[in-house]
Amino acid sequence: MGRTDPFTGDVVVKATVAGKLWELQQGFCYRNPEHLEHGGTTGPIPVPALLKTDFASVPRAFVWLFPRYGVYTRSAILHDSLCGDESVQRAEADRIFRISMRELDVALLRRWVMWAGVRAGGMWKVMKGGGTWQAVRSPAVLKRAAGWLLVAVPAAVFLAVPAVVISVWLFVFWLIEKVLYLVLKAFRKEPNHPELLFKTG
Repeated sequence: MGRTDPFTGDVVVKATVAGKLWELQQGFCYRNPEHLEHGGTTGPIPVPALLKTDFASVPRAFVWLFPRYGVYTRSAILHDSLCGDESVQRAEADRIFRISMRELDVALLRRWVMWAGVRAGGMWKVMKGGGTWQAVRSPAVLKRAAGWLLVAVPAAVFLAVPAVVISVWLFVFWLIEKVLYLVLKAFRKEPNHPELLFKTG
C-alpha cells in the first residue's frame, strides 16, 4: 500500500560545468510530522534552490546495486542539504535520510544498507575532524554504533566479492584507456587523459 508523498515540490536540476554535481533549480520541502522533529517543531524541512548535489554518493563498485538516483533521489538531495546545515547533527541527518526513504516505499533492506553507508561516512568525517574518544564511547553513541554494526557487517560481507571484482575491472579498463591514450599521444593527437575513478561524482 502506497504512502502519502512526504515531499512537496518537484526536483528540477541542471548539470554544473564540471558535470560532477547538479544544481537544484527550485526548492522543495520534506514534511513528516509523524516521525520527525526539526528544531523543536514538526514543520516542513526546506531544501533550498541552488543546492549542489551528487544525488546518492555511491562508490562506483556498488552502483550496480545502489544506483545514484532512483525512487530515493529526493531523500538523497534532502540528506545533502541537511549535511550542509550546521544546526543539524550528522547522525540526525542520516536518520532523516533513512526515514524519508521509508516514506517513499524504498524496501527495508535497501534503505537500511544505504543508511549504514552514510553513517559510515559520517563517522569517518568525525574521526578525520579529531572527534574525541570520550564522545565516541558515550552510551548513546555506542548504542547507535551497535545498531550500525548489525547492518554494516552483513552488508559488507555480501558486497565484498562483487566490489573487489568490479574494482579490478575498473582498473583493467583504465589500463586499456591509458595505453590507447599513450598511443594517440605518440601520434601527436590530443586525446583526453583517462582518470581512474572509484568514486562517482
